[in-house]
Amino acid sequence: MAEVLDLDKLIEDKRKVKLAGKEIDVSKIPSKISLKILDKYDELSEDNPESMNLVVDMIVDIINSQNEEEITEEWLMDKTSIKQLMKLIEFVMAPINEKVEQDDTKN
Repeated sequence: MAEVLDLDKLIEDKRKVKLAGKEIDVSKIPSKISLKILDKYDELSEDNPESMNLVVDMIVDIINSQNEEEITEEWLMDKTSIKQLMKLIEFVMAPINEKVEQDDTKN
């Protein structure tokens, strides 16, 4: 009998955001984007004025990787207050931040 590794079981629970009447799926962060985030993680700081643009670009990429209707950076910026945008970033990035923290405690 063949051994089967079911990678579909590793997909996390659904995580959705409701914004401007739309329900936006942010459940899965594709590997390509995860690696991009990890690669740029050290550049993301309050001292770097480009950090916010980088993060917003990544959030838009994550959203568009799993939703039929494309969300643009302009749409996102027009439809959110700064408080909503910060909460969105925090929510979407939580799995990446948790992974980085886990890796830091191992080292």
